[in-house]
Order: sequence, then C-alpha cells, then structure tokens
Amino acid sequence: MKNLMTLLFAVVVILFLLAGYWYWKEKTTVDSTAVVTPVSGNGSNESWKDLSSHWPDQARKQLAKSFHDGKPFQVAIVGSKALGKEDNSWSVQLKKALETAYSPVLKVSIWEEEGTSLDFLQNGEIEKIAASKPDMILFEPFTWADNGKVSVEDNHTVIQTFVRDVKAENEHAVVMIQPPNPIYGASNYPEQVKSLKEFAKTEGLNYIDHWKVWPDYSSVKLKDYIDENNGLPNTKGHALWAKFLKKYFMAS
Repeated sequence: MKNLMTLLFAVVVILFLLAGYWYWKEKTTVDSTAVVTPVSGNGSNESWKDLSSHWPDQARKQLAKSFHDGKPFQVAIVGSKALGKEDNSWSVQLKKALETAYSPVLKVSIWEEEGTSLDFLQNGEIEKIAASKPDMILFEPFTWADNGKVSVEDNHTVIQTFVRDVKAENEHAVVMIQPPNPIYGASNYPEQVKSLKEFAKTEGLNYIDHWKVWPDYSSVKLKDYIDENNGLPNTKGHALWAKFLKKYFMAS
C-alpha cells in the first residue's frame, strides 16, 4: 500500500509539472507573436499597415521591423531649395505629420541643399546622408536647379550615384523620386521632368507624381502657387504639395 501511494504521488507530481510546462509554452508562444499596433496620431483606429498602404513593399517591411524591434525608421527628405525650411514649407509640414502619425518609431530628417545636382555631388553631402543610413528617402533631384546649367544626362548620373551610395550603407533603403514644383510658362523644363519620370521607371525607382494636383504649367492659375521672384512654391504652393504627400504617405 505504501508503495502504491508513493507511485500515485509521483504520477500526480509529474502531471502537475507537465501541465505547468504546457501552460508556460502556450503563453510564451502567444506573447512572441503578438502584434504591436502604434497609435496613429489622428486619434483614429488606423494602424501603421493602413497608413502605409501606398508605400513600396520593401519600405513597409522595414517599417514593420522597426515597430517590432522598437527601433527608429529613418526617413530622409532630400533636395533643392524647393523643399523649404520655413515652418509652412511642405517638407516641414510632412515631417510633423509623419512623426505624429507613426509615433514613436518614425523619424524624419530634412536635407535642403544649395546649388545644382553637381554641387550636391561634389560637396560631400551624399556621403553624409548615406552615413545616416535612412530607411526611406524622398529625393527631389535638383531638376529645376539644374535647368540651363546641368545636362539631363549628368543629372541622372548624380541620381544613380546617390542611390548607389545610400544602398551601400543600407541595402534595404528605398529611394523615391519626385520632381520639383512646376513653373508657369516653362518650355524645356517640363520635358526634363518627363525625362526624370521615364528615368525613374527605367531604374526601378518609385516616382511620386505630385504635378497632377497642380494647375497645368501653361495655365495662368499656376502663378497663384509660385513665388514669381524665385520660382519656388509660395505658401499656397507648399500647402498644395504637402497635402498631396500626406495623402500618399498616410493613406486614409
């Protein structure tokens, strides 16, 4: 009888330990596959998956990894003076909107450069941007700044160099190309932008075509959006440009 009681006690202990083990295994399995959903800064129930639905697949994968790992997803906005540094510029508006919507993971840096694409190539800024290892780059490649100063072929070579150097530092980086703002009454410039769009397609780069929301470059209405003194967007132009990009990067 004593031996039987000892055996029963041992069986109970083993069953108890097994039950505890399977409970622990089930709990840790559930915890390890839990999905972290950030708060979208607009107070809605949209997750980052909804907000980024227009993004390239590679960028979405990296964003998902950033949320999972709790590490910053770095976005670099790069280009000419068309970016603007003032508070009402489209680049600053987009930075604020992105960092709010994808808080706390996404961070944005703005790299506004003087001069042409060749100046950008020669002044060491490409190396600095690449060294910051951005995950996604929105690049306005100096098309208007180059107009009449740098050939289309040289402009495209600079883009290739920029993409190559960025990917050398971060092979998963996604480069997205967009033109500068349209200019009223321009002749060669629209053809240069058309060439940029075709080049982006050939190179497999995502092209953000915000021109479709501006008045046509042949329409006098475009003057309402452009500073006639420097050909850059005015307050109304920055607002229009920012609105388009917000809809792209934060799908609703």
